[in-house]
Amino acid sequence: MHTINRLELKMGRIGRSARSRSAQREHEAFPALSAVRVSRRRILRLIIVLALLVAPSSSAVLADDTAGTLLHRALYFSDLYNWRAARPYFTRSQQLFEAEGDKRNALYARLGAMRAGADPAPLPKLSYMLDQELASNLLLQSDKELRMFCLIVKGDFDGESDIPAMRRDWGEVASLAKALGNTKWQYRAQGQLGFADFYDAWFHAFSIAVILDWTALSS
Repeated sequence: MHTINRLELKMGRIGRSARSRSAQREHEAFPALSAVRVSRRRILRLIIVLALLVAPSSSAVLADDTAGTLLHRALYFSDLYNWRAARPYFTRSQQLFEAEGDKRNALYARLGAMRAGADPAPLPKLSYMLDQELASNLLLQSDKELRMFCLIVKGDFDGESDIPAMRRDWGEVASLAKALGNTKWQYRAQGQLGFADFYDAWFHAFSIAVILDWTALSS
């Protein structure tokens, strides 16, 4: 009996000692985890504060910059096909150019704003409006760079609904880009014409397949 009691006493001491060591390890680990969480929260708050301090608001940028700077920034975003970001810069620069009486650049900015979605009209209607301007606006007939930009906008619109018109648009863009020595738009225009070729080939193959199927069903 005494032997059993001594064994139970030793086992109890061992158990208490193990629990004590485990509790000590947990106590040492939790402060470290807590410190990591606190550190992460502090870093996140610091990043947010720095972002608010460093990044100016778009309204402040639009209010302070000149019309030329705004148009340049709009063209930078549009060149990346980020028309959503370019839209406010096109719209604001158009307003400033109109106030200055600069008809050429006001038209340039208006065309960009139209491509960026400032005009909610359907694309076929927008394409028709641009077609009328290309035929009647003296600026678009005499200024090659401005005319090329108008055709780029129209080509994007026509690419959604009128492939033959799109082909004409981008064919003229390629010619104007060559005359202006603008290799970037020469290559881009050729790429768009390649897309038109692909669409025509696909449509031709699809038409033949439909005719063959119809002939097989009729026979």
